[in-house]
Amino acid sequence: MPMPQVGFFNGLSDDQERELRTMMTRRRFERGEVVFHQGDPGASLHVIESGWFLVQVLTSTGDKVGMRIEGPGDVFGELAMLDSNGRRTATIRALRPAVTMSLESEHFHRLRNENVWIDRYLVALLVRRVERLTDQLAETAWLSAEKRVCRQLDRLVEIFTPDPIYLKQAEIASLAQTTRPTVSSVLGELAKADILRTGRGSVEVLDRAKLRHRA
Repeated sequence: MPMPQVGFFNGLSDDQERELRTMMTRRRFERGEVVFHQGDPGASLHVIESGWFLVQVLTSTGDKVGMRIEGPGDVFGELAMLDSNGRRTATIRALRPAVTMSLESEHFHRLRNENVWIDRYLVALLVRRVERLTDQLAETAWLSAEKRVCRQLDRLVEIFTPDPIYLKQAEIASLAQTTRPTVSSVLGELAKADILRTGRGSVEVLDRAKLRHRA
């Protein structure tokens, strides 16, 4: 079976990609498994081959905030290796069974010294993250909280299908840039309209077309 072609390897020759992959370790994660916690020492980056991961940060008040969701082709964990502090800046948790290719810091730094494409890739990665953040800020400024929640639920359907959305209301709230009571209220209205049903720590969308209409 051919290996998935992900962004981290784009632009490499076949020989370069094979060499790089020999330095990497395939890791598998179950749903809900934490890859690392914010503040942990950072000794590797991960290239996602399959599955989805929630990126959360801990605020000064002790609240967990969902910043973004990363999927196939995305990379996480590289910031700790670029920062002299060397600590993880976020907690990463698998939302579904997932597979990554892990590259240890010693190999990463050697590659940076020998290959200019690494820094070009990192710049492109940071630009994409800034664009995502800009889109989030625009949604927060121009869309109602209800629409933001509905949009986030629609995105989550793509990630969790065919299973229900296994996220707590507080996690959905942080991704939608709103509050848990607001999410609870929106979910209640959507349940009354038979668009979804809620369970213990899960949301099952029953009518995606109607959900999108509200988004």
